Amino acid sequence: MSGRDYLGEFEHIVVLALLRLEDRAYGVTVRQQIEYRTKREVSIGAVYATLDRLERKGYVTSHRGEPTPERGGRSKRFFRITAMGVAVSPPRFPTWLVSLFTLPEEESIVGDLFEEFSQLASKSGIALARRWYWRQTGKTIAHLAGTGFRVAPWSITAIVLGGFLLLRLAHGVPDKLLMLVTDRYLVYWSNHFQAYLWVLKGMWIEYLVGSAVVGCVVALAAKGREMVATMTLGVVLCAMAVVATVWVVTTTGDASYLWNMPWHLSDPFAIVMGGAFARARRSGARHRPSGA
Repeated sequence: MSGRDYLGEFEHIVVLALLRLEDRAYGVTVRQQIEYRTKREVSIGAVYATLDRLERKGYVTSHRGEPTPERGGRSKRFFRITAMGVAVSPPRFPTWLVSLFTLPEEESIVGDLFEEFSQLASKSGIALARRWYWRQTGKTIAHLAGTGFRVAPWSITAIVLGGFLLLRLAHGVPDKLLMLVTDRYLVYWSNHFQAYLWVLKGMWIEYLVGSAVVGCVVALAAKGREMVATMTLGVVLCAMAVVATVWVVTTTGDASYLWNMPWHLSDPFAIVMGGAFARARRSGARHRPSGA
């Protein structure tokens, strides 16, 4: 790296704070975000000195907001990351994945990953640091998921079993509703058979929505272990779908049933996505640095 492109450890941490804050990033919130993630005390002077240095290097831009009475008529100086700044940050998707599995008391894990990424990026370059970050993300998620299940195996098992029964109930609702509507408006459907076929095709979407709702319910029941519970249920359903498909293909000799596998696996995927949504909403409702 050249002197212009070189970023120190604290500069990387500031860049990561700007990415998380988006359009709410100014001196106070940046400092609070860094302290919240790294569990360290940081002076506001160090934050502004680093932000000014990043702006001179082209990683950050700034603009003035409107004056506010609570600041004595002074305006806030907002900061935004540039495309160059995004290029020196860790991948956002693995960061989001790790945050889904961390408990409130484990928030420092994300901060530790950020800190190690910053150190490695400063010493060995961004490309190597990003590859390291992806590997650590996989290991961290596997560890958190395994620990989460070992800490409360019986409660998670009970929640997964309840989710399985709820899924069977949720998947029966669209069929029953369709039967009621068909019986009540039989003459209409007889004259609009093509519309009836479209309704049948749309049943798959209703099943997916039902699965996502079940995932949300399971996640809400497994407070703090949302992703462990929903992923366990998803793995069980995937295993059942694979075993059932293999059995059908083996007994009938018709390999065309394999083409139904994506449809069978879409339910577990929707459940996990529902769990991720519930977890993200619950995580967002937790304490965040204030924007005072």
